[in-house]
Amino acid sequence: MLILTNNDWRARLSRHIDSAVERTSFELVAFVFIPEHVHLLVYPMVPEPEIGRLLAFIKQPFSKEIKQILIESKSELLERLTVRLHPQQSGKTWIVWKSDGLDLVECPILFA
Repeated sequence: MLILTNNDWRARLSRHIDSAVERTSFELVAFVFIPEHVHLLVYPMVPEPEIGRLLAFIKQPFSKEIKQILIESKSELLERLTVRLHPQQSGKTWIVWKSDGLDLVECPILFA
């Protein structure tokens, strides 16, 4: 799914990447946006870097921001990105960075 074709969304993701790098012990060396994902090249500034923390600081706020945009615009894309993880819990849906090109890394970040 081509999700990073929108200049506004790429700019938003860029801001979250910048913020995450500032909050963690990494330097951003290079990046490239591709329509369905992004590649980041980061350099750890400490002996035991926490890559998961960096990714969470990127993915969670960006996901929440995009979800809100999709809700407000009543976008059909919201339905395509929504997965009911617990069907027995009515009304409990989560958005997940699915593995079909939306995942920024190998592990998904969930949010309510």
